[in-house]
Amino acid sequence: MSRTRWLERAAAALVVVMLLAALAQALVGLAGGFPLLILTALFTAALALPVLMQTARAPCVVVREDGLLIQSAVWPERLVPYRDIIAIRDDPSLPPPGAEVLRKGAVGRAKYRPAQGRILLIHGLPLPYRITGWFAGAGLTGVIAIGSRTHPDYETLIAQIAQRMKST
Repeated sequence: MSRTRWLERAAAALVVVMLLAALAQALVGLAGGFPLLILTALFTAALALPVLMQTARAPCVVVREDGLLIQSAVWPERLVPYRDIIAIRDDPSLPPPGAEVLRKGAVGRAKYRPAQGRILLIHGLPLPYRITGWFAGAGLTGVIAIGSRTHPDYETLIAQIAQRMKST
């Protein structure tokens, strides 16, 4: 199993644990008359959102003639027609140049490559992808990320998607 797929499944398991913890906090808070515990339940549930984003942020993507096939380890496969892709933008979650000092040291200066990535804004994606869009600054528009560290054929993939977007 690839690293990305493993992280998606681990994030989904963590979301379940966080939501169960929030539910337990709320129930204990209501039963015991502890309003502060109810507040912590809401906070725990809110903190589950960025973890939920990780389940849909960078799924496997297959370029097909009829559209883009999104294959998440957690969510059902989804075929997105190219006409539903609104835009391709730079990924705002990538580290700025010079920020990965530890990574550069661990990998070695000769092997280190800065992260590259783009996000695709896609109309009609379900809630987990919309949460990703919200954290990426695209409002509640669905977003998936395609990056050099999550997709081995990153540059080819982006070029193919851009070309097919223009042809539709």
